[in-house]
Amino acid sequence: MKKRLLTLKNALKALIMSAMLAFSGWASANIAIVVHPDNNAVLEKKDIVRLFLAKVKTFPDGEKATPIDQMEGTRARHEFLENLLGKSEDQLRSYWARLIFTGRVLPPRTANSDGEVKKLVAQNPELIGYIQASEVDDTVKVVATFP
Repeated sequence: MKKRLLTLKNALKALIMSAMLAFSGWASANIAIVVHPDNNAVLEKKDIVRLFLAKVKTFPDGEKATPIDQMEGTRARHEFLENLLGKSEDQLRSYWARLIFTGRVLPPRTANSDGEVKKLVAQNPELIGYIQASEVDDTVKVVATFP
């Protein structure tokens, strides 16, 4: 009986460890900031944040920049908000509501997925978006990655 109890205990530990590893993988996905392959922009974190919060409308070199956001609930958006913008969904909604109310600016256009962001960015040199780093391919250029 004691041996069986130890086996159950070990199985439970293994299950808990597996769940923790799966969750930690989700929680620590890298985000890639992507632009068109011909875009030569050099961006720092502060530049990216300013673009996605509509505080600037150009890349540091003066070329027009149009951010593409992702839909609420996507893994990439969650990571982007948490690790780059330092905001929750509610905080971001409130931020945009204030800006829209004052008539200053509209929030970025949204895409439904990493694939849609890649497709849009690959077609237009003035777009900038974010996707999971694991989704990067040669149709886009990575200008920054964040854990």
